[in-house]
Amino acid sequence: MSDSVDRVFAHALQTVRKIPRTGAPRPPPEARLRLYGLYKQSMEGDVERVMPRPPPDAGNATEIQKWDAWYAQRGLSKTEAKRRYIVTLIETMHASASNTVEAKELVSELEFVWDQIRSNASGEEDEEEEEEVVNLGIISPHPYDDNSNAQQQHTSNNDDVWRGRVEKALSRVTTEVAALREQLENRREERRQQRNKRVWVWLAWCVVAVARHLVIEIVFWGIVILWMRRRGDKRAEEALRVVGRFVKENLRLRRKGGR
Repeated sequence: MSDSVDRVFAHALQTVRKIPRTGAPRPPPEARLRLYGLYKQSMEGDVERVMPRPPPDAGNATEIQKWDAWYAQRGLSKTEAKRRYIVTLIETMHASASNTVEAKELVSELEFVWDQIRSNASGEEDEEEEEEVVNLGIISPHPYDDNSNAQQQHTSNNDDVWRGRVEKALSRVTTEVAALREQLENRREERRQQRNKRVWVWLAWCVVAVARHLVIEIVFWGIVILWMRRRGDKRAEEALRVVGRFVKENLRLRRKGGR
């Protein structure tokens, strides 16, 4: 069950990172602080073991609020904190981040995945209970042997400890891999946006350069024509007329050919 919760928790973190792209408004501060406290509790455990409460200085108001929000979730296991984080995020998105189509799709997808995990978990719990009931009838070939019972108890405890450590390690690795994958996707998206931005900047520079060149050419030839007109020389005007006629004839030929 814990690995399933870890997968949904990683999906929830990806959803949180995608929300700003949808243009949805930010949730109220109380909801953001609650999500922050649940996130820190699910990743690091009780805050008292990690860091002391910040001193009540003028510049520590935000840090104190974050510490208090984390402290409010003390005592929760990491798996339970992840469950509550997922549920709280779904409720928060329904309340304040469902005014756009993209945000609605994100919360619907997260809710669907969470519902699937919860239904599968309930079925797995029922199967585990049935297995426990069946196994009660075959505990040991020597049910009254104290040494055998003690050995089985010790082996079971060792297995539970080992299984708990493995589950915690897998939970941390799964979450870190999901966060790393999301960071890589964000970097790729940023690089793609920067590349597109560079292309548009280059095109704009080309347009400005061409327009500047045309303006300079027009001003230059205008000055030349005025200067030659004052001197009574009409060769430049005749050259421009010849160029104009040539352009008009080419346009007519193209129109006729297109028809």
